[in-house]
Amino acid sequence: MEKEAASAKQNAEEPSPPAPAENSTTLAEEHQRAEQQAHETAKEIDRLTLERQTLNQQLDKAELQKTQEQPVRIQQKGFFRIW
Repeated sequence: MEKEAASAKQNAEEPSPPAPAENSTTLAEEHQRAEQQAHETAKEIDRLTLERQTLNQQLDKAELQKTQEQPVRIQQKGFFRIW
């Protein structure tokens, strides 16, 4: 009796599994959502990769410009020391 009561209580607490037709529809919807999310994630990865490349190019350009300007600054300091 107790086992039957426990089993009935457990069955009442757990939702019954969906019917096969509902289950296949749910799986198809989940699959479609997963594919959509994968597509969006791939687009975001591409966008971030492009952004990283752009920022790296800007950084390289700024570092090159700084390196090229540095000798000029040293020469200017030397010039003003003479005067």
